[in-house]
Amino acid sequence: MLLTGNVWDAIVKAGLLSGPYDPKTNRHCASADVLAGLLNEVLSRHENWLPQLLDTEGAHTQVGTLRRL
Repeated sequence: MLLTGNVWDAIVKAGLLSGPYDPKTNRHCASADVLAGLLNEVLSRHENWLPQLLDTEGAHTQVGTLRRL
């Protein structure tokens, strides 16, 4: 999952900046591109721990639900 345009979309939706995604002509888009690259790098290093984390959280939620029954 590459985040290139998604980072810019998030910035626009948050109301921080506006305009079309064009990193060649817009320096803010270029910065979003750099940020996306760094996020992609971090996420690729940790892609194995996320499913385990979600499974652990899901198990924790199920145990809590069972205890209330």
